[in-house]
Amino acid sequence: MFYLYGIVLTHIVGGAGYHYSGGNEYFLIPGVLLILYNMYNYTKVSVLVLSPHWNIELEYDEESTWKEKFLVQSSSIITLAYIYKAGYMFAAGLMSFYAIVVLLSLIITVANIDMSEGGDE
Repeated sequence: MFYLYGIVLTHIVGGAGYHYSGGNEYFLIPGVLLILYNMYNYTKVSVLVLSPHWNIELEYDEESTWKEKFLVQSSSIITLAYIYKAGYMFAAGLMSFYAIVVLLSLIITVANIDMSEGGDE
């Protein structure tokens, strides 16, 4: 639980450091590394789920609340905005795709939206 707040603080402190230092990009590195690590895990799980040679079960993380997960993803937007402002548009766009997918997944989960297509279940 406390590691989630550490991630949030990393994004906030990095964004504030970038903003108040006049654009020193080194403050964004810890936030970018966290986002890249999450993207690596997301890609790894996606490949395992889609591969026919793996039989895995996914479980929803019950340890942290949806509010904490939403806070982590929302705080990563601070880092993404400053990456974009620093001129790394492609990197910001690539990392934003991950953030948008995870935020939409959280919204669908919290709102309990039925995304099934119909009679195939």
